[in-house]
Amino acid sequence: MIIDLDKLFEDYLREIVMPQVGKVKPEVLEAQIPDMYEEWKDTPSVDLDGLSPRDYVAKLDDECRLIEIVRECISMDKDIPDMVLMELSKEAYVLDLAELAIEHENFAISLISAIDESGSHKADDILLSMMLDPLRDRDLRDMIGDTLSRGREEIVDKILPLLSEYEDETFDILLDIVSHYIGREEVYEWLVRTFLKGENISLHATYLGQYGDDRAIDVLIDFAKMHTLNYYDFLDIRSAVERLGGEMPEYQYDIIK
Repeated sequence: MIIDLDKLFEDYLREIVMPQVGKVKPEVLEAQIPDMYEEWKDTPSVDLDGLSPRDYVAKLDDECRLIEIVRECISMDKDIPDMVLMELSKEAYVLDLAELAIEHENFAISLISAIDESGSHKADDILLSMMLDPLRDRDLRDMIGDTLSRGREEIVDKILPLLSEYEDETFDILLDIVSHYIGREEVYEWLVRTFLKGENISLHATYLGQYGDDRAIDVLIDFAKMHTLNYYDFLDIRSAVERLGGEMPEYQYDIIK
């Protein structure tokens, strides 16, 4: 049976906050909530047989019941408690969390956040497969892309062959991922070729800027000189140039405002 830890914290918070209403400014009380949460995690509770919430969740972990709790939450369409998700952010649970994310998209963002927090790469292939599915929610696909963009250099070798197979938003998510891993000539070439097509100029200029190869400065400036740009595209090209350590030269750019 699930013990609703979030509700327990709400009850704990209410006991502390209610006597202070009207005496303390609301913004002061609100600023104290993170500290109250940390205190609550170590406060014994009769609802938890005298255990603190932290010890209760650790006990569930020792008993190998955390995934069981997650499945129960999902079956009842209840939010997975934050403390449970934090305890699940370990390599041992990564594949279980990934499989649950595949099956239950409504909970996928929370589950993938726990995977991301674990720092494990064991589920990268599963996450990449989910991201490639055009029927998945776009926010979820973007989140997976963001997860794969950090500390996973080996993912570049898996994505590069895919760039020629996809287009539109899937291509852009893939390109965004690899643009976070500097040092691969093939990535740089893909970024330049894509930018020079002149489609979605702002986005692809941003990718060049975040890639960090200052060779792109001349590519961006020359493109701006040779094309009619709307004002926002020009601003993003200039921003990318400056991010790379360059500066847009004085020039009569053809800009539509």
